[in-house]
Amino acid sequence: KVTSNMFKSFVNINEIRLSRNKIAELCENAFYGLVELKSLDLSFNQLRTIQLDTLFNNLECLEMLSLEANRLDHVSEMLFGKLKKLTTLNLKCNLIDKLSKMIRFKAKSDALVAFGRLKHLNVANNFICSLDDIELAKTFPSLIQLDLKANRIGALSRKHLIGMSNLTVLDVSHNRIEACDDALLLKDCAKSIQYVHLNHNKLKSIDKNLFNNLSQLIFLNLANNQLDHLDCLFMGCKNLQEINLSSNKLSSKTTDFALLFGQVKNLISLDLSSNHFERLDKHAIDSLTSIEKLYVRQNKLSFIHPALFARTTMLTYLDFSNNLIQSLDENVFSSLSNLEVLDLRSNLLSNVKFIRNLKSLSTLYLQENKIDTLEATFMNTLDNIERVHLSKNRLTFISKLMFQTNFISQLK
Repeated sequence: KVTSNMFKSFVNINEIRLSRNKIAELCENAFYGLVELKSLDLSFNQLRTIQLDTLFNNLECLEMLSLEANRLDHVSEMLFGKLKKLTTLNLKCNLIDKLSKMIRFKAKSDALVAFGRLKHLNVANNFICSLDDIELAKTFPSLIQLDLKANRIGALSRKHLIGMSNLTVLDVSHNRIEACDDALLLKDCAKSIQYVHLNHNKLKSIDKNLFNNLSQLIFLNLANNQLDHLDCLFMGCKNLQEINLSSNKLSSKTTDFALLFGQVKNLISLDLSSNHFERLDKHAIDSLTSIEKLYVRQNKLSFIHPALFARTTMLTYLDFSNNLIQSLDENVFSSLSNLEVLDLRSNLLSNVKFIRNLKSLSTLYLQENKIDTLEATFMNTLDNIERVHLSKNRLTFISKLMFQTNFISQLK
């Protein structure tokens, strides 16, 4: 336990770290006199409850408080009442089932005193089932980061986020949300939200206008859900750089690429892995002229149009591994002069005639295919190649002239 006046000789101390101990009790006046303290870390201990209203009363300069990985399911009503400068509160990995249990106040004015400046709230890995018991915006008017991942939340609607005009990061991943059908869910934070994590839920439907006009949105994660179609427009998302749609049920038949990605011209990374795509047609990614990383591994791809990459010349990383590709047009990658990594492992390819003009390519994955022959011309135009993976193929012939070309000296 932390006994009374333990730190009375350290009146000028700014930071205390008591994490990863076996603290089960905080005695009265445990932190008395620490008027300059800005950071207090009590994470990874054995605190079950904190009963003293006045425990943190004199910590008027405290900015960061971590109670992560304890056994808290509630605290006294006024525990945070005097923390006027608190900006970061970490309650991750406790036993909280209702957010209101951690932030109960006798009057709304008390909440504003305690959390008026709070910017980062982490209540991930708890047992919260609903947000209906608290008015987030009124309690946390300055909040910019809200972490609710790995709880048991089953629904999310605008009423939960109404008034959250400063929110930049929203993480509700690893919950039980089945639908986001409220088009106005993110309306109040449309001009501030930058990162949205909805991955690892049970999402089956999303309103097509949900992400419209999120002018500051940079990152969107919808991976590991149950989406079999997606018709979001992303209108006005001029800063969106990364979308993760992996591990859903999307297919070529249910996905209109031109409509879906037509407005995200600044997208840098797109992950479509672990879906049910069977083909990528000519104009599928025409609008993605800034794309640098494209992941389409572990689908059912058997056809890639020869002109698919005509307008995506900025690509540096391309992953088509674990598909059903039997052949590729000889010129399919001819426009990708910036490509550095090409992953085609675990397909059904029988030749490598499509490897040409990839002057920036440094790593090539071709293992687990059906390649039986390597001609001398295989590496002729690969000026920067360093690694070539060809294991588990059916190689019966390798031209001896290959070992007389420059690429052998470049391999690492």
